[in-house]
Parts: sequence; structure tokens; C-alpha cells
Amino acid sequence: MIFKHARVFRFTKPVSIDPDQLEQKLQADQFKPCGPQEMSRSGWASPLGKKGEYMVYAAGGCMLICLKKEEKILPGPVIKEMVEERCEEIEFEQSRKARKKERDEIKEQITLECLPKAFSRTKRIFAYLSPKDG
Repeated sequence: MIFKHARVFRFTKPVSIDPDQLEQKLQADQFKPCGPQEMSRSGWASPLGKKGEYMVYAAGGCMLICLKKEEKILPGPVIKEMVEERCEEIEFEQSRKARKKERDEIKEQITLECLPKAFSRTKRIFAYLSPKDG
């Protein structure tokens, strides 16, 4: 694996966690996919991909872990266009302009309607821990 962007941080205190302890802590916050009404969700995943069984890959005193993040993609222009259409319906049916509060409620309602059908984007962020080197 080659890192595209790497940031190096040093531990300020000695780290004495072993891979089994870290595994137990990460299992408590394991990644679960977004529900139908959620915009994003994150959790720990196996650094070896779908076929990996463990949350921590340990070798030579170093550990590799992976944070997985899923986000729903709702394009702003699409939502804006749908809000405009509904506001035009209100103007036509009730012969008045939609107020700001109404527009905000319509936007929220449309977002909730579109979330279950939205595409998802998944990111994986890897961390390489080397406790012996700090």
C-alpha cells in the first residue's frame, strides 16, 4: 500500500496498547452503513478490505487500522430545482409567494425524501501506528 497523503504525528506519551486491546476497542465502534435517513456515518473497518477479519493488522510491532466513512451525495442544484418547483405550485394554487420558513421546510422535506435514493460515497482513512518509535 502506498499512501497518497501522509501526515506524521508523534505520541507525546509512551503508548502501551497491544493489538488485542486495540482490536477490542475498535470492535465497539465498528462501521455500519448509512441508514435510509442518515447523511453520513463512520466507524472502524478492517484495513485488509472486505475479506479481512480483524480491525487491527499487526506486524513487526506496528499496527495498521482503518476508519471507513460513508456519505450520501445530494447535489445542491437538484434540491434547489425541486424546491423551486414546489414553491411555484404554492404560488399557482394559493396566489401568494412562499415564505422563507416554508421554503426551508420544503427543502428539508425534499432532502428527507431524496436521501433513501441518494448515491453513497465511501472513504477509507488508514493509520499506521508504530508505538516503539513513538
